[in-house]
Amino acid sequence: MKYSLVAVFVLVLILSHSGCGDDNSSSSENSPPTSPNLISPPNGSIDSVNVLNFTWSSSQNASSYRIQISMDSGFTQLLADTTLTATSYDFTASLQPSTIYYWRVCAINSYGQGSYSNIWSFITASIVITQTIEGYWVLVYSAGSLDVCPGEEVRFPNSVSGTAELKCPNQSMIYRNYTVSAGILTYTASGIRYLISFTQNSELVLSGINNNRILYYALILPRREVEVKGGRSGWNSSE
Repeated sequence: MKYSLVAVFVLVLILSHSGCGDDNSSSSENSPPTSPNLISPPNGSIDSVNVLNFTWSSSQNASSYRIQISMDSGFTQLLADTTLTATSYDFTASLQPSTIYYWRVCAINSYGQGSYSNIWSFITASIVITQTIEGYWVLVYSAGSLDVCPGEEVRFPNSVSGTAELKCPNQSMIYRNYTVSAGILTYTASGIRYLISFTQNSELVLSGINNNRILYYALILPRREVEVKGGRSGWNSSE
C-alpha cells in the first residue's frame, strides 16, 4: 500500500508538469504561479514582419515561462512553443505581411503550470496595396460570427475615408463612416476593424481584427464607371 501511494504521487507530479493549465491558480507558495500580464507587442498593434520582442510581467514564485505564438486564436497552428526563464522572448522567424497573429504566456514552478494569460493579437505591417476599396462590392462569402446579410452590397466612395453605403436586399440603406490606414478599415462609430487584402481574382477580403469574421466581396463597378453611369440599382453615386 505504501508503494502504491508513492507511485500515485509520482504520477500526479509528472502530469502536473505536462503543460499550462486552463484554470486560475492560487498565489500561495505551494501552488502553481498565477498567470502573467502581457506587455508587448500591445494587443491589436501593427508590427514589423521581422524581429519581434515579446515581453510580459513576472509571476510570483515562477521559475520559468512558456510562450506560444500562433496563426489562430485556438493555438492549433503554432509558430513558437518555447519555455524560458526570462520575461521576454525574441521571435526571429519571418512573418507574413498583413496577417493577424496571436500569443499567450503561462508561468511554471515546481508545483506545476499556472493558467495562460489573456490572448493578445498583433498585425504584421502590410505590403503596399496597389488595389483600392473604392467602388461597389457585393458579398460573395462570409464566415465567423456574422451580422451581415447574404448578398449585401457595399459602396466605398473613397480609399482613405468617407461614408460607406451598405444595403441588404429589400432593406433600407445603412450609412457608416469609415477610415482606412495602414491597410486597416475601421468603422468609426462601432470601432470594428478589418484587415484589408485582395485575392488573385481581385476580390476584396476583410478579415476581422477585433471581431471573429471574414468577408469576401466581388467588385460590381469601380468608382469611375459608377460616376459615368450615374449610379446603379437605385444607389446614390454622389459623395
